[in-house]
Amino acid sequence: MTQTLSDFITADQVPKVTTRLEDGYKIELEILSLQEQIKDLETRKMMIIEDHVNSGVMVEGPFSVKKTVRTREALDPDAFAEKYPAEFDSLWREIGSQKFKPSKADAAKVLTSHQIEKVSKKTESVTYSVEWDLHAGVEL
Repeated sequence: MTQTLSDFITADQVPKVTTRLEDGYKIELEILSLQEQIKDLETRKMMIIEDHVNSGVMVEGPFSVKKTVRTREALDPDAFAEKYPAEFDSLWREIGSQKFKPSKADAAKVLTSHQIEKVSKKTESVTYSVEWDLHAGVEL
């Protein structure tokens, strides 16, 4: 590759860098350290909540354990195939794949909502958090 005189730039045309890559690296290390601290704090918090839930102590002064239950309903492909084999087969031929797992929307193409309900299963996930009642008048 040959260079011509027009390929060269003068010193005043060189981009000025006011930051250092070393500083970026130090920030990356600090972020990693903070992420580890967050994991540790999350674990400690969950141990405290678990201790209170297991002992039945759900309220302590202005603080309380809040339980959140999320219910999810998903189509059970095995129950679908067993209860409605013709419809399942029809849907399998339409969508077809080696790892066939129809969704409720897929099943709605060949089943009524009542039928879908019969072959769906509900799952629950429970999470806990600590809440503070600001009306209790306690300062943190």
